[in-house]
Amino acid sequence: MYSDLKTDLLVSAFYNIVYMARRMLFTLLTFALAKYPNLIVMGLLYSCVLYLVYVGLSEPQETKLHWASDMFNEFMLIVNFYFFLLYLKVVADTDEMMNLGWYHIGVLAAMVLYNLLVIIFITLASLCRKIKLDLLKANQKK
Repeated sequence: MYSDLKTDLLVSAFYNIVYMARRMLFTLLTFALAKYPNLIVMGLLYSCVLYLVYVGLSEPQETKLHWASDMFNEFMLIVNFYFFLLYLKVVADTDEMMNLGWYHIGVLAAMVLYNLLVIIFITLASLCRKIKLDLLKANQKK
């Protein structure tokens, strides 16, 4: 899953297990509680909060950028689950639900845009590093 995980602490070494347990919980909640969407959303929200606490305390990623991205994505996922709670019979008016949907789309767009910028930044940084290494190798051969 992640190749740049800290494994010096035992808590950080369990990151992959926690990651897979969350995915299994999502699947189990979705199929086992299909008739109870409120419980599904609350269970997923609870698991995200626990995961956010785990990642915040253990900092399993090697770089601060990966850690910050993970924290941001989890926070945005929690915001999305709150939107899901509002969709479940909390907001009855169709116009209000339509307006709420636009805010939800904005939150999702912000999440996608942030992740796209992180990917571009990481790609450009690694490309610059590769170019510098190639230039250093070319200068050493002269």
